[in-house]
Amino acid sequence: NFKNVNFSKLRWENAKFSNLFFLSQNRKNENIAEEFYLSHLEIEKDSHIEIRELKVKKLILEKIFNYKGHMVFIDVEVLDDLEVEETDLSGFKFINCDFSKANHIKIESSDLTETKFINTDWGDISEKRICSDLFKENPKKARDVYRQLKLTLDNHKDYLSANGFYALEMKAQEKILEETLGCKKEEDNIFQDLRILGKLLWKYRKLPKEKYELLVLKIHKLSSDFGQSWTKPLLWIIFSALIFTVIRFLHKKNFPYNILPEQIGKPLDTVATFLNEFAKSLIPIFANKKEVHGLEFVSLLFSIIIGFFVYQFIVAVRRKVKR
Repeated sequence: NFKNVNFSKLRWENAKFSNLFFLSQNRKNENIAEEFYLSHLEIEKDSHIEIRELKVKKLILEKIFNYKGHMVFIDVEVLDDLEVEETDLSGFKFINCDFSKANHIKIESSDLTETKFINTDWGDISEKRICSDLFKENPKKARDVYRQLKLTLDNHKDYLSANGFYALEMKAQEKILEETLGCKKEEDNIFQDLRILGKLLWKYRKLPKEKYELLVLKIHKLSSDFGQSWTKPLLWIIFSALIFTVIRFLHKKNFPYNILPEQIGKPLDTVATFLNEFAKSLIPIFANKKEVHGLEFVSLLFSIIIGFFVYQFIVAVRRKVKR
């Protein structure tokens, strides 16, 4: 047992643990360790390693092989970098750990499915700080890491954090499909997403499965950021209502028939009449609505659109409290 230990850098390499081991840092003088490095370790069956009250800038777990032993991190705070690589984290527990201040969290080629994260603070769950390099270079591997974290946190009822990793999983899938279809974007913003959305509707026709899957992901992202933003669908509801108000105002002014030549206006009116009758057949309530007379089909479209955004808003709000 090593209790109240002060250290700047501590490295455990090429070691085998077959019994009980306890390490805690002296936190009375607010000592901050520069690095805690664990590499090429074997944790044998029924062994127990416990790391407590550690405040460290860089925590590295590399090539640790766990043979049904237990390794527990309690009250560990990482300030700069957390790296996990080629490590079997089965039997590992992270209890009351704080990763929110870590600038970079790197997890690669590791098994996280049976890891327990209990009351762990992840901070901002973003692809810019969690597996950022892997997300750029190999989104398939990044997607698998996010999926494992999502499932692990789901199993321990941490639904809020799990929802964040679900969104990252969808972003990684989006990036995979963009690379498959050759529609890369220079920056991740709404204008680039709208540009790609337009191309999906007209240009990419050779890979229908990937095209429509990416189309769905783009709509989901633009509408609510994969269920993480309740403000986006609310803004879309307001924007859609404003557009429909403008259309109703122009319709009262007999637009666009008042500016079109008769040979174009008549066929257009015939098509509009057919679509309006079609809308009445779908939703009979429109038949006696004077305020939308002549706009039944447009009203149907906007009802569907606004209904979709209302659903996205409800889902996003629910995911902020529970799944």
